[in-house]
Amino acid sequence: LSRDGMKVAYFVPHGESYGPGFGDIRNEVWVKSLVDGTEVPVPADDYSSWFPLWSPDGTKLIYNRRNLRTNEHQLMLWSSQTHDHEQLAAPNTPMLVWDWSRDGKWLLGEHEGDIWLIPFPLEPRAETAAQKVVSNPAYKLYQPHLSPDYRWIVFEAVVSIEI
Repeated sequence: LSRDGMKVAYFVPHGESYGPGFGDIRNEVWVKSLVDGTEVPVPADDYSSWFPLWSPDGTKLIYNRRNLRTNEHQLMLWSSQTHDHEQLAAPNTPMLVWDWSRDGKWLLGEHEGDIWLIPFPLEPRAETAAQKVVSNPAYKLYQPHLSPDYRWIVFEAVVSIEI
């Protein structure tokens, strides 16, 4: 839900499975206006897209996508004003973004079981400017979110079991 409560972004399974197993069905990200009820795909392509997240001002949407045939991952940015989208990080940078700072200058995400702050807008090689916030080799850390006063980060910690 955008912070102004005017639109919602969500992802849904769509189309056929490209192979066996969980995650092989293509997902599409959609945006729905809660004012007039219109819905649009963000964008409709051959990628599987998920985890949409609105910018603080509600004009941009960050989401992840994956080519189901090549398994290439991308972090994407979509404009609700122009409907253009662009890749934010180098291909196969496995970053899931879960929150956006109120001032729009930082993204909070997870990468390989660690929690990171990422400067926004991302410049070329922004992955190197990211700051690891917390890491613990005994745990995989997931779904970080900033507290309403932006003083705390809450996340899920799952015991890391090496097989």
